[in-house]
Amino acid sequence: MVISKRPLIQWRRVMGKLIIICDDSLQIAEQLARVFNEYDELEAVACQNAGQVLELVRERGLPAAIILDRALVYGSALEELEGDLDPDLVNAGIKVVRVLREMEGSSELGPPRMLAVITHSGSFPVSAALRSEFAALWAEEYLKPYDTISLEVNVCRALGVTPKNLAAMQC
Repeated sequence: MVISKRPLIQWRRVMGKLIIICDDSLQIAEQLARVFNEYDELEAVACQNAGQVLELVRERGLPAAIILDRALVYGSALEELEGDLDPDLVNAGIKVVRVLREMEGSSELGPPRMLAVITHSGSFPVSAALRSEFAALWAEEYLKPYDTISLEVNVCRALGVTPKNLAAMQC
């Protein structure tokens, strides 16, 4: 279920096609990475905590897209992301996007280069203030359980890649 009012297809086309997928369930992240790795133009890497995301970015540079869970384990990024101020671990994904936006040098002049998708379940309510933060970070929001085909099609379109499952969405 897409919550955002902005369609993903409005994102700027980017040259790099690395997608980082992070979920505290590595199995879920790997399953979604397999979907995107079916595309020759894309390389998806799965990880399971905020520290691994930041390590990947330091090694490989900013990704074209990041898909991550709102509630992540901080891992080695606890201090960097001030995770001690988030004892329930419900906002680690948002903090990761905030740090990546700072690295990217995003401005309010238009959409940033990196597509950010934050997934979450209904178990942690999303306040109006949090929705405002999603918007300020240019982060799309998907409520779990999300439709994998819809997510695939929307991310591919945003990255300028022809979706393989477009026909499945139109049925």
